Amino acid sequence: ADPRTVYQALFQQAFAEVMARLEDSFQVFRSVVYLTPLAVLTSPEHSRAVLERLAGFCGPTSSPPIRKFAQALGVHLVLRCATLLREASDSASSQEVRSFMSKAFQLLAKSQIQGTANTKVLSYMVIVSSLSLWRQLFLCPLIDPRCLLFAPEEKGLSKPLQWLTSLIADQELYKKFYVALERAELAITGQDKDSFVIKKAKQIRDDSEYRAHVVRASAASTFLLALRRMIL
Repeated sequence: ADPRTVYQALFQQAFAEVMARLEDSFQVFRSVVYLTPLAVLTSPEHSRAVLERLAGFCGPTSSPPIRKFAQALGVHLVLRCATLLREASDSASSQEVRSFMSKAFQLLAKSQIQGTANTKVLSYMVIVSSLSLWRQLFLCPLIDPRCLLFAPEEKGLSKPLQWLTSLIADQELYKKFYVALERAELAITGQDKDSFVIKKAKQIRDDSEYRAHVVRASAASTFLLALRRMIL
C-alpha cells in the first residue's frame, strides 16, 4: 500500500506545522507537495494555504526559473486531481478535489497575466514552457478543458482564456520582449542604453520578433486545441 495513504491521518495532523516551517524555499514546498496525500492537500483545512504558497512562487516576485517550476508543479497537481477523480469520482471528497483543481489552474493563469503585462518580469522561458504544459493538460484524456477554463468560483472573464487570447492578439508583444531583452543585456554588460551599437540593437530586435512569433503561434495552437477538446 502507498505509505501516503497508510499514514494519511498523520500527514493531516502534521501538515499545518510543516507548512509553517517552509519559509520561502520552493524546493522544500515542492517536496512536501509530492509526498503529501492529495486528500490532505485538497482538504478544507489546508487547501487555501497550499494554493497561496503556489501562487506566491508563480507570482512576478519570484525568479523566472522558480516561476517555471512552480507552473509545472501546478500542472502536476491538476493531473493528480484528475487521476483521483477518475478513480473515485463519487467519493465524499470529490467535490473538494474538483474545486482545488479548478482553483489551481486559475491561479496559474492569473500569474501568467501578471507576468506578461510587466516587462520587468516578462520571461520567454516561463511563457513557452507553460504553454507546453497547458497543451499536455488539454491532451490528457482525464481532463475536461471546460472544468479548467471556466471555473465555477470565478465570475466574469475566464482567466486562462484571457491570457491565451491576449498573447494571440497583442500586436505589441515584440516590443515587450525587446524591452525585456534590452534590460537583461544592460544588466549583464553593465552598459548604459546609449552605448548600444546598431548591430546589438538589431540582434535584440530580431530576437524579440522571433520570440513574439513563437509565443503567439504557441498560444494560438493551445487555444485551438482546447476548443477542439471541448467540441469533440
